[in-house]
Amino acid sequence: LSPNRNGQLNKVEIEDYLRSTFHLERVLWLDYGYLAGDDTDSHIDTLARFCSPDTIAYVQCRDVNDEHYEELHRMEEQLKTFQTLAGEPYKLLALSILEWSLLKFLIPIHFISDSLSETKDRNLYIKEFPDM
Repeated sequence: LSPNRNGQLNKVEIEDYLRSTFHLERVLWLDYGYLAGDDTDSHIDTLARFCSPDTIAYVQCRDVNDEHYEELHRMEEQLKTFQTLAGEPYKLLALSILEWSLLKFLIPIHFISDSLSETKDRNLYIKEFPDM
């Protein structure tokens, strides 16, 4: 939630909008995550993306002395608590900050919806990530 992006909408109103617009069953919220120099105010796609209905790729930092460590570690711990609609934990694909910077452009944003399952982005994803 960001006042400079979401105007006067609260969390419930944003969830209602996203559910109705994209036909979602639920919305997952990340409370942590930060990258220095990010001019997007930490848009979600700079931190994590769905690769498939049960897989989330995300940026990870293992260096405890790095300024990103605390926020990204908290984000990672929160991601571990998320469950699919079937009640299973998500498969998590951790990428270093460098890997994420290079690969995030290859991982299309994937909306979990039957109506979008055969989109061009999904076909690109299957081609680029056949084993996921």
